[in-house]
Amino acid sequence: MYAHIVGLGIFSSEDGGSTWTHLTTAVPSSTYNLVVGEDSQTLYAAAGEVGLLRSTDGGRSWTRVSEVPGEGAIAVTYVRANNRLYVTAPGLDAGLYFSEDGGQTWSSANLMGTLLAVAVSPLDPDHILAVNDQGEVFASRDGGLTWSGK
Repeated sequence: MYAHIVGLGIFSSEDGGSTWTHLTTAVPSSTYNLVVGEDSQTLYAAAGEVGLLRSTDGGRSWTRVSEVPGEGAIAVTYVRANNRLYVTAPGLDAGLYFSEDGGQTWSSANLMGTLLAVAVSPLDPDHILAVNDQGEVFASRDGGLTWSGK
């Protein structure tokens, strides 16, 4: 398990949360959420205006993922079933985007606007939910090709 505590940094637990190890303070306080990526040592952090961060050493060090659309990163999730990394971006190009190559290139998931959360079903990688800044919930059952909502 991994956790971010504002002002204290990133922590990990290998025993279900009974004990915690402090990994780093090298993430900004604007970090909204963490997600485990393609393996247990790869983490992604949505860090607001700072953008999307990646760690390949279990959260000890972080680098900025370049070329993320929009003006930062609000929410992030990773789907191992199809190796898709999703990020919600604020700003002029606000919306939901995905990458199938670890963040090197991005495509629109056809949902625009300020999105505060994104989740993908662990049973069906094509079932995506997103919540916007008005509290509206949007759903896609085809991997983001079409959306229903409100």
